[in-house]
Amino acid sequence: MLQAPCSTVHSMSTTTILPHASQHRTREEASEVNIDDLFSGRFLSSISDLDLRVLELGGKRSYIQWNSHLKRSSQKLVEHRAARTKQGPHRRENLNKFCVHHRKDSSAELIGDIEKVISKLCFSEGLAKFEEDYAGEVMTIYEMLNSKKGVKYTMLKDVMLDQLLTAISTSKEERVIRASVSILTTIISTNKSAIEDVKRKGLRLCDLAAALKRNVHEAAILIHMINPSPTEMKTLELLPALVEVVCSSNNYKKKPVAPLLTPPAASLMIIEVLVTAFDCATNNTHLAAINSPRVLRELLNFAGNNNLEGYVSLANVLVKCMQFDGQCRKIVAQCIPVAPFICLLRSDEKCAKFAALQFFHELLRMPRSPAMKLLRKIRKEGGTKIMEVLVYCVRELPTDYQLLAANLLLQLDTLTHLVKVHSKKRLYRSSSSQWFLK
Repeated sequence: MLQAPCSTVHSMSTTTILPHASQHRTREEASEVNIDDLFSGRFLSSISDLDLRVLELGGKRSYIQWNSHLKRSSQKLVEHRAARTKQGPHRRENLNKFCVHHRKDSSAELIGDIEKVISKLCFSEGLAKFEEDYAGEVMTIYEMLNSKKGVKYTMLKDVMLDQLLTAISTSKEERVIRASVSILTTIISTNKSAIEDVKRKGLRLCDLAAALKRNVHEAAILIHMINPSPTEMKTLELLPALVEVVCSSNNYKKKPVAPLLTPPAASLMIIEVLVTAFDCATNNTHLAAINSPRVLRELLNFAGNNNLEGYVSLANVLVKCMQFDGQCRKIVAQCIPVAPFICLLRSDEKCAKFAALQFFHELLRMPRSPAMKLLRKIRKEGGTKIMEVLVYCVRELPTDYQLLAANLLLQLDTLTHLVKVHSKKRLYRSSSSQWFLK
């Protein structure tokens, strides 16, 4: 069960693996040449030391089944490593060498890979040297273990999760915490069932909050993926840290590998909950914390990120800010790029259309001169397509949003001298007028 207040992480005993991992560290320093053989032998020893008879691999029949499974399952890891090898300067030569090596003993290598991953997770030194490729290997091995039924596979999965959760909750090193959070986020992003596994093992939200407050921005992604209740989010007092993550959005211009979000996008989605999910007084308290020109400009800067969910959250947060303080409207009107919100309006997702219509309605509540300037900008960037989308909204959306769409359509219709197709011009006027005459 997910723990909102701090409580002990329920982890399985890994004492049988830790000593072996310690021995590995000494041996690894002595010899890196026979690393696969070392891990292979030590892994079998570690498994046999676990006090569960079902894990014993001594029987010939079970060994053959285990070996056969490893050969089949190793293909994913081969593809992952091959892709990495192709990126090197001598990719063909390296790939050929890798494939030859793999054919020699794929089963032993996979056993070694599994044990190598677990060994790294057991030591802060291994996590401190974390690389993105390592997260990919952990994810691949986790997927392989997750695809099989049986106590031995579950135990190995649990060992991996235990080490990650322990590192997040107990480590004093930011690099170790960051690596553990990143690996866990990568696993959960492609294995939704892992969320329940993590909750079952007693993940503490306060540990993730502490990590976020220690500048581990990736913790925002993990908090969003776990989806705690609004009350739990409020209890964690995350808002100042989330604002700082959003204000660092310039550091995350590179689009993340799907389906991951960037930390600013995840933070913005959590902020949306904090300013919309409570009573008016509580929402306003949270809005006051983000109601500054600096934060607003950083929120608007987020519009450069390519993420539909993030745009929806941004629109909803900005609507709340403008309703809370009319001065926000001036800052938004001066700085906002309208293209992302036009994209929301064109989206097939109704929630995106709703957010865009509310945003434009709130933003256009300004004096005529700046409003006309904004309308021209919307008309120019939206083209004829935006008028057609608004006609659809007037006809098909719920009544409240039909009103918003008709209002925007009528305002844009004042600029229809830019439209050369007169039949469509009459259609726009007719659609908006008919709604108001209902």
